[in-house]
Amino acid sequence: MGEGTKRMIAQDLIPVFYRFLPNGVHQNRAIYKRLITENAYLYEDSSKLVGIWFSPLLFTLVHDMWFKKPEDDGLQCPQYFHPKIPLPTIALVYTTWSQGYFRGMKLETRPYSNVYSSLLDGLMRLHNNPESRMVTDGLGSELLDLSRSHAAKDTNKSSFPESANANAARDYIKWVERKKKEREADVVAETSY
Repeated sequence: MGEGTKRMIAQDLIPVFYRFLPNGVHQNRAIYKRLITENAYLYEDSSKLVGIWFSPLLFTLVHDMWFKKPEDDGLQCPQYFHPKIPLPTIALVYTTWSQGYFRGMKLETRPYSNVYSSLLDGLMRLHNNPESRMVTDGLGSELLDLSRSHAAKDTNKSSFPESANANAARDYIKWVERKKKEREADVVAETSY
């Protein structure tokens, strides 16, 4: 899937996830600015900055970009997504809308390139830390599992801020526990008639 198509998917979903208003230009700009300047778009809870790397939008975008239709790349070429969604792919998905939501640009241009490099740097630092590697492994695996299961039924900084990853392992463990409880509740709901 081409980068233009990925951006179009992101552009369609972002207003829904972040409650942009059809005629709220000033409010939408304020939301967008906060999402970008605080890297809030990376978090599961963007208002409280909790759960970095686990944005619900990421899961939806990965599914819609590569696993939605039988002819999509994730289903046609699974070797590129096995055993988990690669970190460069995760950084790319976040990059597709972070700088270009209001204007179209090629991903090779400086703003996109800087954002992508910064995000990938943050993910790689987290991955290379033995105490927090489980976060990136879990994120990539969970992205792949959820995408496949659904298919079946100042941003110019050169490096990612280390402080953003400080609580990633703790947030990931809480996220895994919450998802496990949600799955267990779903099973109970499905089996109780």
